[in-house]
Amino acid sequence: MPKAITVSLLNSIKPKDKAFDVRDSKLPGFLVRVQPTGLLTFYVEYDRGKRKRIGKATILSPEGARREAREIIRKYELGLELSDQKEQTPEITLGSFVEDHYKAHAHLSLSIPHQTIRRLELNFSHLFAKKMNDLDVRHIEEWRSKKLTGGAKISTINRALTDLKSVFSRAKSLGFIQENRIANVKAKQETERENRFLTDGEEFRLLIALKQRDSSKINRSQTIDDRMHFDIATGEGSVTMMPTDHFTPAVLLSLHTGLRCGELTKLEWKDVRQDDSGVYLSIRAENSKNRRQRIVPLNETALQIIEVWKSHPMAGKSYVFEQEGGRPFFAFQSTFKRVLRKAEIENFRWHDLRHTFASRLVSKGKDLYRVQQLLGHSSPKMTMRYAHLSREDLVEAVRQLDNS
Repeated sequence: MPKAITVSLLNSIKPKDKAFDVRDSKLPGFLVRVQPTGLLTFYVEYDRGKRKRIGKATILSPEGARREAREIIRKYELGLELSDQKEQTPEITLGSFVEDHYKAHAHLSLSIPHQTIRRLELNFSHLFAKKMNDLDVRHIEEWRSKKLTGGAKISTINRALTDLKSVFSRAKSLGFIQENRIANVKAKQETERENRFLTDGEEFRLLIALKQRDSSKINRSQTIDDRMHFDIATGEGSVTMMPTDHFTPAVLLSLHTGLRCGELTKLEWKDVRQDDSGVYLSIRAENSKNRRQRIVPLNETALQIIEVWKSHPMAGKSYVFEQEGGRPFFAFQSTFKRVLRKAEIENFRWHDLRHTFASRLVSKGKDLYRVQQLLGHSSPKMTMRYAHLSREDLVEAVRQLDNS
């Protein structure tokens, strides 16, 4: 029985030995052709035995392709000529391109696509009705000036600008615009932010705040097995954690593995593996920022977190951290901010959990090459930010010359 062609449906399609069609329940004649290679292409059958290619599913969203199919059917019914070549839309608006073309690309290519789309909507919705060919440097400078006047951080503005430039580059590569008129807009110089690490006292307060959050949820009638707990040792003492949902395990696993937020949210149970050396996380190339696979061994604390969470009633079946409907979580920022306020920890971001993991490795005497491999840095330059933490090792090294 036909179903509505959606992104979810496309992701669930399995190729066969021979090509086949998947038809849409919303619009008769609209379909996606599935090749043995896995290639998905939208078509429309506008008459018996007559069909027209619309485009690849990697480029068009189902909603955008369905609209094009409906327009083709309309033209055919009116007796208008259908060109053999797909019409391009040089007068497409920014909002239409984001909705019909860029969203599908983002979900296939970006590590945290929903955050990118959300930033585009928050920052540039006032430009969505404008034609992309009419947008230029002037519009971007006006937007940036208002943001700066309103107190937005330069890093926040630069991130949104990068998103918009990516949209325009994609539009140019697909032929929707002939010229990328914002390509030369330069990002503002940022003041380099000093790396932020948790102190022992801050880590202890963070654990207490997480524990209080979990306790408040239990008090609201949630029942959790007493065995669902693990102990976290800090320089200020040990804290017993009893998570009621995904949040506490996500925070602590990030702190003890150094995973990026995007890597953590896309982590699946099949990525938790074991060999003779122990249990480790396999970070697949498609989920890594630099598109390189790496292995992150689990220490006893991380292993304890994983084992307790896997047996938890709210643990995901496919993803380690999973929402209702089998979808992964995309971010934890709002809850994290509330917990940080409760713990009285300032000027701290989720990514700083990763910095804390790295800084503790270096402080324990681990060389920067090993830290680079664990963090998945493509260049040693990124890891050198932690070099100052091993200053005591350097001092000890030169002191040894006194005895020579």
